[in-house]
Amino acid sequence: MDVRFTDSVATPRDMAPYFSETLVPLPAGFLAYRPLKSSSIDSGPPCSTSGRVTFGAFHNLAKISDTALRLWVSILREVQIANLKLKLSPLSIFRCDKSLRLVVRAQE
Repeated sequence: MDVRFTDSVATPRDMAPYFSETLVPLPAGFLAYRPLKSSSIDSGPPCSTSGRVTFGAFHNLAKISDTALRLWVSILREVQIANLKLKLSPLSIFRCDKSLRLVVRAQE
């Protein structure tokens, strides 16, 4: 990769020397998006209708430490109306999903 499109939040200027790519600053946050006009996003956050807060984590499964799992379990204990959605491609494999569930249960 030769170029990284970024902004001052994701890549503060003093971090530029640590990148091998050419940084191209964008005037607005690059992680923001504008939903399609036909989207139902105007209906408010899902918790307003479900009564539950949903936390999400999008990680490489190999990078999830025992410390992170313990933290997630403690947060879910404290916020009892919460869900945790994990988006990890290995979780589509039944054995991996079952193993992660056992690890989380062991933290309880």
